[in-house]
Amino acid sequence: MAGGSSSPRRPSKKAGTRNRSTTSSTTGRTAGPNDPASDADEREFTSESSEGTDTWTEPTPLTLKEQKEFVRLIAQGASPAAACSILKVAVDCAYLTFECDQRFRRRLETAFLALNDNVRAVVYRDAMQGKAAAQSLWLKSEPRPARKAKSMPVTREVMLADLARIMSTLHGDQPGRGES
Repeated sequence: MAGGSSSPRRPSKKAGTRNRSTTSSTTGRTAGPNDPASDADEREFTSESSEGTDTWTEPTPLTLKEQKEFVRLIAQGASPAAACSILKVAVDCAYLTFECDQRFRRRLETAFLALNDNVRAVVYRDAMQGKAAAQSLWLKSEPRPARKAKSMPVTREVMLADLARIMSTLHGDQPGRGES
């Protein structure tokens, strides 16, 4: 055998045969007339928990103790979902409390502001240590302080004196400079 392999070639399966194809478009299960898979649409699926233990309950607001613990966990950096998991309450209960209880909402907002201040402090520290990314972030995120204008009333004499100083600077005859 010149240029061939040691095993004989097997004939390929042709389209239209009764045998199962191995191409990607037809690899699904084929159902014949007596095959139980053809009755799949008529089968009934039942839940494994037939006792009906899972019921839908409406969320209830968190108790004061749960609220305090929730705020403490958030202040330590936990996500709302993680805090609810630790407290073994539904996230919907925390959302309901947030919507209904103004004091709880204010306490949470204060906790989130404290977390933001912590991040801001770390960025500032890194910026002062010369880290370029932190410097860029600090300059982009922090607003510039507003400059206060002088509250001195401007009189005609002050304006004329400033104008005379500017004119003398432009012409180069400032007092106190020697001519060369």
